[in-house]
Parts: sequence; structure tokens; C-alpha cells
Amino acid sequence: MSDLHDDELEVMEGCEAPAVPAREIPDVPFGVTRGMSNEDYHGDRSAVSSTQLKRMLISPAHFLSGLNEPEESSEALLFGSVLHGRLLEPDSFESRFFPMPKLNRATKVGKQRYAECLVEAAGRTVYPVAWKEPIERIIDNAMAHRRARELFAQGEAEVALVWLDEETGVKCKVKIDWWASPRQLVDVKSAEDVTFDGFRKACGRLGYALSAAMYCEAVFQITGEEPEWAFVACEKGRPNTVAVYRATQRLLERGRSDFRRALRRLAECRARGHFPMLQADGEWEDIDLPPWA
Repeated sequence: MSDLHDDELEVMEGCEAPAVPAREIPDVPFGVTRGMSNEDYHGDRSAVSSTQLKRMLISPAHFLSGLNEPEESSEALLFGSVLHGRLLEPDSFESRFFPMPKLNRATKVGKQRYAECLVEAAGRTVYPVAWKEPIERIIDNAMAHRRARELFAQGEAEVALVWLDEETGVKCKVKIDWWASPRQLVDVKSAEDVTFDGFRKACGRLGYALSAAMYCEAVFQITGEEPEWAFVACEKGRPNTVAVYRATQRLLERGRSDFRRALRRLAECRARGHFPMLQADGEWEDIDLPPWA
């Protein structure tokens, strides 16, 4: 995070709540599910998500590896989770998240205070207290942005949708950040660069088109509506500005093409029982410098 110094993030090391016995996570049911925890949603293995399908486009081996190995937590993922909680579900935020003060755990006093804070957190997700200020600025800026304010005026957060793809027989799942209306979906993204050019590059680099198309497909399959897709891009560094971008038909068409290609590849790999790596035929490829070099 460009707004924070490295020493302010030391608190993230070892902040996890004490381990609890593993529990069986049920399959996500077909249709619409509200109030599902992220743990249950991501722990489900009966349906595939957009993140998993993006790996399939790298290689089937990458897809399989993502299923068999738990996703590593990161500062970016944690920041996004805290931002989502504070912006989209403010009523339950304090019961789910705990701000950890900056502590020097090299000292006896710091270690003791850290242990006390973990007890006080009582299983809540811990995040650095230094994040509170930028997140509150993001929220203020979102409410000052006319289009963002209109999008968040009504709707519901974190709605899970599950359906069976008719062509491939693959069970698919999505969890919508904000369902503003039957025809309007909103995806909240935290980013270093939320300028038009910067965020457009992120859309291409991070596969946002596939996600947008898959989420719109989910709503269409379950409700018959063809929704619009909007990104609310939130700048992590000062001044923590907010920009709203509506997905074009070109972006959604590219996303649908990638989504279908990933589903078909997955269905084929499942049918063969084989998930090959990159360059599955063992042949080399000629490589050159990128256009910008």
C-alpha cells in the first residue's frame, strides 16, 4: 500500500486467530443464496468460480493446482476484504473485523499487548489500524461521487448465485459484490491506479472481463435479466479517490469468449481425466520482445 510504511504492516504477521477444528463445508446450493460466509463460498468444491476459470486459461495444470492448494492470503486480498466489509456491509463490520494497533512485538510489553488484542479480537479478522483512515476516505469519496452514490443507494451485498452450464455440464458459482437491481451489478475493486488508462490495463492483466461476463451470465441464467456491469475502482493510496467505469459490450463479449473457452477446456479435461501443463505437446515456441520494447 503506497499510503503505509512497511513497519506499519508488521502487525499482519501472525495475526490469524487461534486455529479451530476444521469443519465440513457444504456444497453451495443452486439458485440464489444470501448471507453466505466467504469461508463457505470459497471452501465449496462442487462449483467453479471465475478465479479458477482464469487459471484454466493459463493451463489446466494451473487450474488443478488452484483446487488442491489453498489460496495464499495477501495484503491486497485482506485490504479488499476490509474495504468490502466497511463499504458494503457496515452494520456487521465491527462484529467481523478488528483493527490491530501498531505494536513493537520485540518488547515484552508489545508481546503482551499483542496477545491481549488477539483475545479482544475474539476470532474476528484482524487488520492494521493504519488502514482505517484511508478506507474512511474511500467511503467519503464514494459517497461524494454521484454515480457511485446512486449505485449504492439501494441493493444487497455479497449474493451467491449457482447454476449448471447447459453446454458443458459444469456447475458454476459467483458471489456478487453489490446487486443494485436485477439489471445492475457492481464490482468494488481496490487498486493502486484507478485512472482510465491504469484501470483499463488492470482489466486486461487481471482478467476482469471474464469475471464480468460470468457474473452477468449468472444473473441471466437465474432471473432472465441481462444486467449492466459497473466497476467501482477505489484508490489505495492518497487521495483515495473513487472512479466508476461501466463495462462496454466489447469488454463483455471478450469476457464471454474467455468464459466459454475456459468452460469447454475444463469439460474436456474432466472427460479425459488429464490436466496438462503449458506447452502440453512438449514443443518449444519462438519468443520475441513485446511491442512496447
